[in-house]
Amino acid sequence: MVAGEHDFLPTCLSDSPHTGNIQNHVLHFLGCIEVDEREGFYAIDNELYNIEFKHVHNHLLREVEAKGHHSGKGKTRSKEQDKGLEREAKKIVTSKLKQLQAACNTELRRIDYLRARLSFDKDTRQLVQDLEASITNWKTSDQYKEFLPKVSDWRLRRSTSSSEHDVESINSGSHAETSSLNQPRIISPEDRRDTGMSRYQTPEDYEPEKDYNLHIIEKEEEDTGDSEGDGQHEKPRSIRQFSDRKVKVDRIFENGQDPETNPLYKGQSSSRVRYIHLPANNMTWVEEAIARYYGEKRPKYDGVYRELQENERTQSYMILRPHFWRGQLHGGRHAPPHARHMRALCDTVSSDPKSVEQSPKNIVLFMPYLHWETDRQREKFAIEVENLTEKWRKRKKDEEERKKKERRKAREKLPKVEFKPWPVEDCQEVSKQNGWFRKFRGKSTIADDAPTSNGKTVQPGPVSGSLDESLQDWCLPYFHKKAPPKLRRPGLEPQDTRIGSFPTLIKSLGYGIKKGLPVKDGRVMSPSPLGQLLIDAARLYEEMANYRDRKLLQKYLHNELPLHPRRTLDQSYYWTLNTTKNRDRDQVVYRSTTSGNFHEYDPKKGNWQDHDEQGITPEMGCDECRANIRKVSRVVMVDQLWMWILDEQTIITCFPKRYGANKQETDASSVHKGIRTRLQNSRQNHIRSVYDLALVIFDECSSTLFDRVKTRDRQPQVMDAFSEAIGNVTNKQTAAFDRLYRWTKTAAKVYRTKSKVDPEAISELHVPLLDIYPEGILQREIKDIEEELEIMLNINRTQRKVLKDFIMHVEHILDPQGRYSFHGRHRKKKINLMNNGDTTTQDEGGTDSQSGHLRYSHYSHTTSSVSNHHLTDEHMDRTDEKDDKHEIYDWFKVNADELVAKVSKRIEDLEALERTAQSTSSSLTDLLALKQQQASVVQAWQSVKQSEEAVSQGRAIMMFTVVTILFLPLSFMASVFGMNAVNFGQGTVKLSQQFKYMFPISFTIIIPIFILAFSTWIRALIWFVYKYTITVTIVKTGFYGLWLKWGLTSRTLLDNAAKETEKLKTEVREQICRMQRDERKKQDEEWEKAHGITPLGPPTNTFRQSMHTSTGLENPQMTRLRGGGPLETV
Repeated sequence: MVAGEHDFLPTCLSDSPHTGNIQNHVLHFLGCIEVDEREGFYAIDNELYNIEFKHVHNHLLREVEAKGHHSGKGKTRSKEQDKGLEREAKKIVTSKLKQLQAACNTELRRIDYLRARLSFDKDTRQLVQDLEASITNWKTSDQYKEFLPKVSDWRLRRSTSSSEHDVESINSGSHAETSSLNQPRIISPEDRRDTGMSRYQTPEDYEPEKDYNLHIIEKEEEDTGDSEGDGQHEKPRSIRQFSDRKVKVDRIFENGQDPETNPLYKGQSSSRVRYIHLPANNMTWVEEAIARYYGEKRPKYDGVYRELQENERTQSYMILRPHFWRGQLHGGRHAPPHARHMRALCDTVSSDPKSVEQSPKNIVLFMPYLHWETDRQREKFAIEVENLTEKWRKRKKDEEERKKKERRKAREKLPKVEFKPWPVEDCQEVSKQNGWFRKFRGKSTIADDAPTSNGKTVQPGPVSGSLDESLQDWCLPYFHKKAPPKLRRPGLEPQDTRIGSFPTLIKSLGYGIKKGLPVKDGRVMSPSPLGQLLIDAARLYEEMANYRDRKLLQKYLHNELPLHPRRTLDQSYYWTLNTTKNRDRDQVVYRSTTSGNFHEYDPKKGNWQDHDEQGITPEMGCDECRANIRKVSRVVMVDQLWMWILDEQTIITCFPKRYGANKQETDASSVHKGIRTRLQNSRQNHIRSVYDLALVIFDECSSTLFDRVKTRDRQPQVMDAFSEAIGNVTNKQTAAFDRLYRWTKTAAKVYRTKSKVDPEAISELHVPLLDIYPEGILQREIKDIEEELEIMLNINRTQRKVLKDFIMHVEHILDPQGRYSFHGRHRKKKINLMNNGDTTTQDEGGTDSQSGHLRYSHYSHTTSSVSNHHLTDEHMDRTDEKDDKHEIYDWFKVNADELVAKVSKRIEDLEALERTAQSTSSSLTDLLALKQQQASVVQAWQSVKQSEEAVSQGRAIMMFTVVTILFLPLSFMASVFGMNAVNFGQGTVKLSQQFKYMFPISFTIIIPIFILAFSTWIRALIWFVYKYTITVTIVKTGFYGLWLKWGLTSRTLLDNAAKETEKLKTEVREQICRMQRDERKKQDEEWEKAHGITPLGPPTNTFRQSMHTSTGLENPQMTRLRGGGPLETV
């Protein structure tokens, strides 16, 4: 297994050897190396040292050869030079290994501290306790005692065999140098004061600012001589252009220090390009950082709109004015946290506190960009944000109630307000205006603060009896009592959860049949001690990775200047919804990265049913399970870039990182890591101004998600995911069209048949045409794809708009008079032609535009006739400065135009996908229309057939009716006169007595039947009694519990019956196919035997049939024999 899904070479967190392809040494040290192998990992005589030594040594050799070729000295070297190169390479590698060792020690110290901190935190201490209990249970288990000696022997044999194959050390005396490279170890609390851990005195005083690093990158000014040479050799890689240092956030913001000694202070650096990055969209940090940059206190904005006692205007106050900062905030503390974002903006802002500058040199930029996150991390932090929001609202409500009680208590000694009820004659008029008055007779009570006729209010309580002595009608205020607040379960739950069926109710109550391992308080319980240890270790590791981000949310999520959490794609668009959990898990990227159905393990039987059916043994392993377990569900996120360019030399940025990615070096898709990597690997003089660096930051933020190279940390391929999703829908749509055409063909045959149509055939034809559920699912899926593409397009279009505004403002700063732009040069050319009449043009920067080449001369516009020898030094310096600005401007324009083209190309790609999705959606709409039309045709044809049958049946019924009319009176008379009655001379009973019994009995039966037929209420009552009696009997006797346990539902029985019958049919079909195959094989063998042909190989039946079809002969081998060639040529 490799770290990314698209990697071909094994790297960190892989089970294959990858010493020569280590992605990150800290990750490799902690996740890839056995604990017993860590001691010699950074030793000088190991494999890692030898590989790195060869790499550095070869690099130095190439540099020496390149210099010798450049100087014409050839490639010969002396032995002393070779030894010097070896010593230099050894020095470089040793220094690098020491740095890596220090990084491992720092990470181990942080792990040690976080584990101690989690032990003190009441919310997380249970995780540490569970892990310690699991370790104890594992060490006391029989498995541990049985396999520990075997594992120890295996490790001993492996270390012995590996030592025999180790490469000999390059220098036999190098073992003496290993004393400085010790094994990274966990630092004890006593040693923290010497390793930078003194800031963490005890685990109780954890602050997120102490755990976050602020990056400061500066361009180093160095004299490298003729660094460009002949243009064929690049600058040596040993010369770094940018320095990068980390400073803890709390050290930057601590009070009481000298402002000029703060690392952020603008006077601390003389570099022309300086980059400061804050690792979160925290508005509080931003104001503190900009204030520290100017060496001022954080500005206060509570008096912005006051007429008196206005706040003092400072440089940081001017930069962070409301219409450039707080006024751009969308959604404050009271809105849902995912509604918070800064509106897209790019503008220039003045920092002069005395007067606003005409051409400000500072730029502020807010822009959204796309990134990604794992679904598990997104869900965990969504639950955390929801819980913190609920606690904050409850705390705020309690605070309001407390203040309300204090106000009431302060007004207790004030005189009471006289209560005057509303007269009856005014009651009707008032009731028309509002609905909270009701008419009472006699004594009453007031439920809440009530207005009276004199404009006052009366507190709740009974109405005095003196007002009701006359027992007249009073119109008293009436209020409903407030409903108690609804209790909510902790955690994030979808709001549209409803009990739609009885199995859902059983599941919600916890009485369903649970599969898999049991869960207790969020902890999965495993019957294996080792399995439980691994589960608890994973839970603790996840909490340690998320602890810093979780504490930052707890401190700043609902602060006065709140923290902006990361948002999903749907949260950025549907920001008014309280939760978008269901929509987030309907993303295209989520569906493409989520694994399919896992094979289920039965813990009671201790086997995998699917594996047993497929004959998969534990030694073989299941490829499907292995592929599914490696998949990690991911979603697209929308982050924010906040950027300030101050004094044309400093950039301050804020954008978040992925949740739980504590070390950006191990996060391959980290935006800030990508920026640092591009700066360190950039060509010499590539970053000529702070604006070039701003373009690099902009490019990295806007293109990180779409970068096809960054796949080592499971970054999703977004464009491929959307293309695949659209292709799947299109394929299903094509299959649906094929089914529709088959149905129409079958329908055409039915229409043209002259015989009687089977009703079952009509049903099989009609029901699929009326079922639009499959097409509806496809239509919904393609609409979701269109919607997500439209959201991503809006974000990219916003980026393009912000980028163009940024380019416009930078052009105004670098070229305020428009001399360097194309229009400025064209205008200058006209002026020179008018003045001199010459074809050679000049601008004020001293550039000639003849023949399309730039030549930097020392002529000025005002002294074009003066010779170069008469120019003063001051004038030459001024001209050189203009030339530098011109070069900076031209270089910026080249990079800016390329970036605009890159963003436009990405928008075109997304628009192409959107057009494809829209075409598929239109085709699905046409499919539904055709299906409905065909269903209408079938219904119309069926209606005609039914009408024809109705006419024929009506004629038959008419004949029966005529016969009945003729014979009914005769039958009645015959029945009456055929009775044995005294009146007819037979029997002993009179005819009147027979009618006396016959008619009452008949009516007794007929009337209840008519009542049941025409009374719905009577039928419902009878059904209720019957249903309730049967249900109570089944539940009380326990049959219903057995029915649930066995799963004997009607749907299950029908599905099982269909499955079993289909299985039997499949077996019979396979048996027939095997018989036919064996029969064909037997016939082929008899034919070959009869003709004396020896088969050259096992040709398939498909091959024989294709050759027989193409040649028209009996056998392909016989065809070749009849051609006259020898048998060897066949």
